[in-house]
Amino acid sequence: MAPAGPGVPASELSGVRIGRDSAQPVGHLGSGFPDLEITMRCAHCHGETDPSLILCQHCHADRQAPLIWPDAKLYAVRGIGVAACLGVAVSVLVTVLSALSSLLVRDRVRAAVDAGDATLLAGAERIELIALSVDVAVLIAAGVFVIIWLWRARRNLDAFPGAEADHGPGWAIGGWFVPFANFFIPYRMVYQVSTQSVHRNWVKAVAGAWWAGWLGSYCLGRVFGALEPSANATADELLQYFDRAATGELVGAAVTAVSGACLIILISTTSRAQTSRIERGRAAHVPAVTPGAAGGTISM
Repeated sequence: MAPAGPGVPASELSGVRIGRDSAQPVGHLGSGFPDLEITMRCAHCHGETDPSLILCQHCHADRQAPLIWPDAKLYAVRGIGVAACLGVAVSVLVTVLSALSSLLVRDRVRAAVDAGDATLLAGAERIELIALSVDVAVLIAAGVFVIIWLWRARRNLDAFPGAEADHGPGWAIGGWFVPFANFFIPYRMVYQVSTQSVHRNWVKAVAGAWWAGWLGSYCLGRVFGALEPSANATADELLQYFDRAATGELVGAAVTAVSGACLIILISTTSRAQTSRIERGRAAHVPAVTPGAAGGTISM
């Protein structure tokens, strides 16, 4: 690699181009190298930026600032991130199986109505209840992992110079339970944690798709739940309800699967980005032994 030149750290060079006409200039090494052009990668987000600017053009962080504040409290997100991803994946799988079981319930109800057998109808209701109970239990377990991960990831933002967030870490927990606020605060928390950690444009679209799918599946459940027949409903009304319920659950399961996949992508990429930044930041603060001077150290 060519020498860094005056005032440019060699570790930030991502490439050197010779000649002014080879490409659109991104920055110059200085007056000592008039015909050399360079690209530089921000240590915070790895995006290419103009070396003549102090603030990165992508993440807007001060390139001269440390990756992490030296005395900041940091939280591991890799392990809990894996647990959250697995929890979401299992929850999606159970939701899909529960939706498929609604077809079995519908067929049992139809058979019960045709045969006039109340025991078949009771069996169909038990299958529906069991599927719903398992679905809710797995969803709660996955939610616990996701909330813990989100709280830790949000706390880590406080240790990253240049990172911004509208809500404090407590909202990573409380935002899911406060009425009306839980329609937008969880999305804002995941959105800010992801965008302030990954610094890629596609993250915004994935976060939006996740939350739209989550709200969509919730609304579908509320709509079809409100259509539940009364205790004195006729046989035709029962059949119509279970037909609509099966269709609604299948559509809801498809939406949930897309939403869950988006959330897994957000959790995994954010966990990798934060873990990498923390490791690089800690390595930058480790004292190095000076060659030729036994026991001597210098601060990085």
